[in-house]
Amino acid sequence: MNKKILMTLAVALMMVTGAAQAQTDRAGDIALFYTDAFSSGNSLANVDPNLGIVSGEDAAMQPTYHLGYFVTDDIMPYAGFYQQNWGGGTATLIRGGARFYGVPLDRGDVRTFADGEMFIFLSNGPNDSIGLGGFAGVEYMMDRHFSVSARVGLRVTDNDNANSQVSFGTADLSLNFYF
Repeated sequence: MNKKILMTLAVALMMVTGAAQAQTDRAGDIALFYTDAFSSGNSLANVDPNLGIVSGEDAAMQPTYHLGYFVTDDIMPYAGFYQQNWGGGTATLIRGGARFYGVPLDRGDVRTFADGEMFIFLSNGPNDSIGLGGFAGVEYMMDRHFSVSARVGLRVTDNDNANSQVSFGTADLSLNFYF
């Protein structure tokens, strides 16, 4: 066969399988994902437990394990958890939110989403935090059961010391597994 014909067939096949995999109905699927996958994850360990965490933003940027459930093909509520122990102290981060896919469009194996979440950070120190975040993101489906996603947005944090912090442009990367 001619090389041009083979190349055309290969490209057409990749385009069809990519579109078919992204258009697969996800309702009822369970998602396990790891947010802030490339964060150092050790900023909490270096903080004196009597002082608490440096800022709520530091708490929100810790690598977190999440469990989500697709209630429809486009809506996935999730909950996340992170805990770290260090000499005499424990830090716990709890996240909860939802992803809304298809905002504003989906193209083949690339899906866009809006993501809103709330987080609570608790430690042995006086600097516990609570915060809200709103994000826009994109997810690339490498396979029906695995994807990589990135999001960027706004995070508002308030801690026990009455220090409010607004962070615009916060971003993170997630590794996602679907079952």
